[in-house]
Amino acid sequence: MRTIARILLSSLLLITQGSCATLQPGLTVSDLAVTGTIDGENVTFNLSFTADVAQRDTPLVLVEGDVACLTDQLPPGARLSRSGKQLILTFHGRGRQNVSLNFASLPMRDGDWRRTRFSIPSATTRRLTMLCDRDDLEVNFPGALKVERQKNKEGKTEVTAYLGVASHFEVGWKPQVQQLSGELV
Repeated sequence: MRTIARILLSSLLLITQGSCATLQPGLTVSDLAVTGTIDGENVTFNLSFTADVAQRDTPLVLVEGDVACLTDQLPPGARLSRSGKQLILTFHGRGRQNVSLNFASLPMRDGDWRRTRFSIPSATTRRLTMLCDRDDLEVNFPGALKVERQKNKEGKTEVTAYLGVASHFEVGWKPQVQQLSGELV
């Protein structure tokens, strides 16, 4: 019985440590939130989080994929650069720093579905919220945990999920097909 308890405790510790957001020595990301807005076939996102940085000039890949930066709110002295499909943030200072990045992601057609996929940093919590421009959109997040659909304060449809430990993020959306009822004459 003690052996089983030790194995379970060890497994739990490994899982917890694996989800802890130590990306590289001296950098931890927490409270990561992704808010997306679906507008027809287009989609934009806001990525925000808090970073604890131990040493100057520490780089972090913010987003990797077919994305374009729209606006950003970076810590003082921080630099945003592009290398291929990666948007890389280099922190100039140390300490607790807040980051916010607005970007567009290229959606691909998959039958009736539109899908987009990109990678974001690991974090202790990764919350995702998608705001829909229509009430009849079906939205899915492969690999997401605890998906909830509701109306926000403005009356728009909002779908919220928590991302697991996967390094990539994917969202798909399409209008729901409503079944018509009627009689043939």
